[in-house]
Amino acid sequence: FGRSIDFLKRADELNGVSYAYTGPNCFSTALYFSKVSDFNVGVDVLEFESFLELHCKKVEHPYAGDLGVIKPRLNYSPIHSFVHLDEDTIFEKQGVGEFEVIPLQVNSYINLHYRVVVPDYCRRYSPDDLSLCSNIVEHYRCSHPRISENLNDKIQKIKKTIFEWLEQKTEFDADVFIQLSDKILQIEAELQNTDSKYKTHYSTQIVSLKKQLRYIEISEF
Repeated sequence: FGRSIDFLKRADELNGVSYAYTGPNCFSTALYFSKVSDFNVGVDVLEFESFLELHCKKVEHPYAGDLGVIKPRLNYSPIHSFVHLDEDTIFEKQGVGEFEVIPLQVNSYINLHYRVVVPDYCRRYSPDDLSLCSNIVEHYRCSHPRISENLNDKIQKIKKTIFEWLEQKTEFDADVFIQLSDKILQIEAELQNTDSKYKTHYSTQIVSLKKQLRYIEISEF
């Protein structure tokens, strides 16, 4: 019960929030809102899948704060993620927002169902058997990663700086942007020689960070 109250309160606090730059998406928002990630910085699908594998377990009966993941039946890569609040309510971000500002928002399972789980084209072209084209919904219970490795610390510091720009807690600095880009290249080089079990996960985070920095670069340069 206390867990539900905590996440409903968090939903009230974050509902309607938007960021200074494009980048945060449904995956990053789900991880951030559920408190298993400290920063809402854009997360590519490869990083999201890696996180699910390393830090989550699938559950049949979700609690408040558990992740919801929507996957196509024929292609098992996630197409959307959200956070379960209660049997009627979710928290989500509807995409990255390349052409418009998309805020974080409280929404309903009914809205999600007709928008993503059984989308309009499915109801239009397969009305007699929606199972042929509807998407799959899974729920996961995740834990916050506790990784005591230098590479992880470096990646988290980069995310922290970017998130402060996204939240406008600190002003964008072009020199720092260049430094972050150089640090990412250095981390990529270090990954060539590491035997860490998190090597693949680090690599997927680098892909996400490059995309996030590209969005910021487009806005600032």
